[in-house]
Amino acid sequence: MAFIKAQHAAGKRYEWNVTEPDVDISGNTAWIAYVNKGSTTDAYGTLNQNWLESAFLEKQAGTWKIAFMHSTCVPMATQENQRK
Repeated sequence: MAFIKAQHAAGKRYEWNVTEPDVDISGNTAWIAYVNKGSTTDAYGTLNQNWLESAFLEKQAGTWKIAFMHSTCVPMATQENQRK
C-alpha cells in the first residue's frame, strides 16, 4: 500500500478491472483465473494494459487466504492483433 500511496502522491493513477473470471471451489481450496484489464495514467498520458492472472486460495479458520498468485502481462503486440 505504501508504494501505491507514493505513486498517487506523484500523480500516477491505476485502474484494474477483473474480467472473464473462472472460479472453482472444492472444500477448503479454490482457484480463479481471469483477465485483468487496466491502465496507468500519469502526466504523459494513459497506458492501457491487460494481464492474465490466476490465484490459489485456502480457507483458514473460516477466512479465504491467497496461497499463490500469478500475473502475466499480455504483450502489447498481442493486444493490437486481437483488435484486428
